[in-house]
Amino acid sequence: IHASFPAGAPPRAQFKAIWREMSAFATENPQAFAFLELHHHGSYLDAQNLALDQSLRTFGAGFVRAAHERGLGELGLFGIPFPASVGGGDGDFTSLCIAIEELARVDQSLAITLEAGVGLGASPIFKFGTPEQQRRFVTPCLAEGKIAALAVTEPGGGSDVAGLATRAERDGDHYVVTGAKTFITSGMRADLVTCAVRTGGPGHGGISLLVIERGTPGFGAGRKLRKTGWWASDTAELHFDGCRVPVANRIGPEHGAFPM
Repeated sequence: IHASFPAGAPPRAQFKAIWREMSAFATENPQAFAFLELHHHGSYLDAQNLALDQSLRTFGAGFVRAAHERGLGELGLFGIPFPASVGGGDGDFTSLCIAIEELARVDQSLAITLEAGVGLGASPIFKFGTPEQQRRFVTPCLAEGKIAALAVTEPGGGSDVAGLATRAERDGDHYVVTGAKTFITSGMRADLVTCAVRTGGPGHGGISLLVIERGTPGFGAGRKLRKTGWWASDTAELHFDGCRVPVANRIGPEHGAFPM
């Protein structure tokens, strides 16, 4: 599978080339993956999934070093489950899980950065956002390696999403956001945060999602939280003090975020 890996090519082109080669090999030689399918992963993986798993495992620590040096976005990993129409790799979430698993064999911090950036930060925007929002927020994560985070948990609320208190008051074509979040994965380095805020009354029916970009006045990351592990994956407190966010950054209908 790796014999024709195009040395010297840009990392994204390298990843796409090996993806194409793996797919072709798996299609032409499905029997080569039968043992792995039966004894390693089980029948839920198809031949392309198994090829990706074996490829990343072969790269091992060298692949993780490349991800640290070049970035997950430049290697094309952020784009695995997204369609080509937004700059993705036309893969699926099973393939994403394989990439996360194989990264975690060497560096769990890097693996959770990939999982959180795609599964938590960018996916709600892709799934529930408009095409324009996908272009503005999702494509830069896939093409430029920008980091997306999800901000729901609050200092006084824990996992009680319906009770969150961060407030977003409508002011013309903006929301004014005031409040705080905590335990936010990649919060220190996130370029954009998909943030759950209260735009309506109490309970689950008053919550909306806003994309808040780094550098927005009134938005900042507080201290980096100390954990017992995953130290290279930052976990942070976020603060919003009269932060003005365009209504155009709202994902989905107002007060409609809880079902998302």
